[in-house]
Amino acid sequence: MLKTKKVLAALLASAVFLVSSCGAVKNNKPSESPIVPDSHRNYAFYETYNEAFNAVMRENPIDARMEAEKSEIEMANTREGQVFYDRYISIWQEELAFSIRNLEQYLTPEDLVLFEESQRSWEESVDAENQFSNALKESRDIGLGTQAVANALKYLIEKYRERDFYIKYMTYLAEVSVIDSVPEAEQTWNQFVDPLSSAGAGVDDFSLDDEYYQWALASFPSDKNVGDVLDAQSAIAKANELWLAAPAEEAYWPDEPINGEEIVVQYDAKYQCWLVSGTLKNEPGFVTFGGVPHALIQIDGNVLAVWHSD
Repeated sequence: MLKTKKVLAALLASAVFLVSSCGAVKNNKPSESPIVPDSHRNYAFYETYNEAFNAVMRENPIDARMEAEKSEIEMANTREGQVFYDRYISIWQEELAFSIRNLEQYLTPEDLVLFEESQRSWEESVDAENQFSNALKESRDIGLGTQAVANALKYLIEKYRERDFYIKYMTYLAEVSVIDSVPEAEQTWNQFVDPLSSAGAGVDDFSLDDEYYQWALASFPSDKNVGDVLDAQSAIAKANELWLAAPAEEAYWPDEPINGEEIVVQYDAKYQCWLVSGTLKNEPGFVTFGGVPHALIQIDGNVLAVWHSD
């Protein structure tokens, strides 16, 4: 492993130089057989990777699922389109975190410091771009249509995908392009997360498209974000916080929002959304004011609605 880390350090230096000067890199592959589909052509450095790596990235399951789901989404609908792209931004963020963990196991302490600085710089650049574009639109009172909003979200997806592929290539170098290469069965550069199938594992399904939940979204919307909610227990904890924090004048919130009873959790994979609901005590003479509390929370922490049913 030590030899691998030393060799990787040299490879990292070369690769970083290559990526930093990607504008001058020429693609020597035959023009009639492009390495990447048109949707990925803006990744100049991506074309410098070898075909074995490129083939896996081209066929990644996240893009495949995203393309398949597009046919089921009414993209002309502003809300549905935004929810769709927001969900895939979250997926690529989780995927990037997964790839970073895989790469870090091959880095020396010195390399890790440099890498963390590099990653922090990249994250700050993404934030700065968003802040600048938002400030410009606000200062010029620019109103953008649905397509412009969708394009902005797709741009963010491309940024996270681009960074993920780069991190995976660094891992590929560490696992394959060294003398003591990692056994194929243990390699991680070609692995991807799939939050869509894992977040709601073991939890009953529900459909956010149901008329009742659409009414709740319209009647009790929220603009809060409570941070990543990647499992049912986290969803319960976040819902409890939301219920306890609700102002008294908004509803008759009981002191104990679930009245000591079971909390029911359901999941909508289409929108990556948790439905968390309290239950009432079924005891003679027991009266609960405020009804049953509910919360709709997406896995990226966006709170869609919080309400009580009678």
